[in-house]
Amino acid sequence: INSIPTSAISGVEVITGGASATYGSDAIAGVVNFKVYHQFQGIRLDAQNGISSRGDAASHQVSLIAGTKFAEGRGSIMVAGEYQQRDGLPYTSRDWSNPSRSFSNVIGNSVFAYDGLCLNLHQIPLTRYAALGRAEYKISPSVKVFAQVQYSRVTVHAQGSNPTLNPVGASGLTVPVTNPFIPADLKTLLASRANPNASFLVVKRFIDDGPRAYVNNTTTYQLLGGLEGDLPIKDWTFEFYGSHGHTSATDEVYSGAVSISAVQ
Repeated sequence: INSIPTSAISGVEVITGGASATYGSDAIAGVVNFKVYHQFQGIRLDAQNGISSRGDAASHQVSLIAGTKFAEGRGSIMVAGEYQQRDGLPYTSRDWSNPSRSFSNVIGNSVFAYDGLCLNLHQIPLTRYAALGRAEYKISPSVKVFAQVQYSRVTVHAQGSNPTLNPVGASGLTVPVTNPFIPADLKTLLASRANPNASFLVVKRFIDDGPRAYVNNTTTYQLLGGLEGDLPIKDWTFEFYGSHGHTSATDEVYSGAVSISAVQ
């Protein structure tokens, strides 16, 4: 749905129950059709700006569609485009989600943590570009050729708490008692164990490399072309078409990713 400029949508149709069975067994429960303009005359520009009552979480969207006819009305061409940008909103921006930073529930168990929720986002930043173009031409009163091209690119930045070095599987940080950086009070505690020479495990949030953050880029394009028209049999119609589409998605982690073996 993100690949369709909103200005290019002429309407949305919801079909439920048995009427949707014409779309195949996967659609028996119902279908949602996003109807796209095939012809458009004139220019229409839509713009939206939004912001929260706190002055944050801003969003901006601009959508444009333009079209015209030619060859005495036998042909038509239209283009639509859209730009959308949305700011992020961190947990710390709201009192009801701002971490308390109270560790009383874990300190009593000799476990010390970092509160990673302060880095999470309620709303993730997003940038989206979308475009659609379509051309039609009547080669006869009953036959029409058409071509359509569609493109979109969506970039999302996400962020979460720092990675955790925990005692699950190989995720813990094993430290030998011969480590020269062990503080004196911890050495005394380690020496009081049943096996004083055994290694010990460090459990922590690894804040040194920053929060877990990544950017996701999704690029989609589709090409469509074909023929449609009327048949001289009752009210039958026909359509022949060919299409080619491609979607590529990349996830790039740029902080908060560490190699356990390297940390070890």
